[in-house]
Amino acid sequence: MKKELREQVYNKHSGLCAYSGTRLEDDWQPDHLLPIRNGGTNDIENLMPCQQILN
Repeated sequence: MKKELREQVYNKHSGLCAYSGTRLEDDWQPDHLLPIRNGGTNDIENLMPCQQILN
């Protein structure tokens, strides 16, 4: 994933995990709302910032 898109995903929730609401750690991951295998995309609308342990 490009650095620019990763930054957009991070900023989407102001550096907070979309699921737990906690401050994201350095190892956070972008999570697909609709998985790629089910027709999801890498568009910003389909990505949420997530703590690695929750993904």
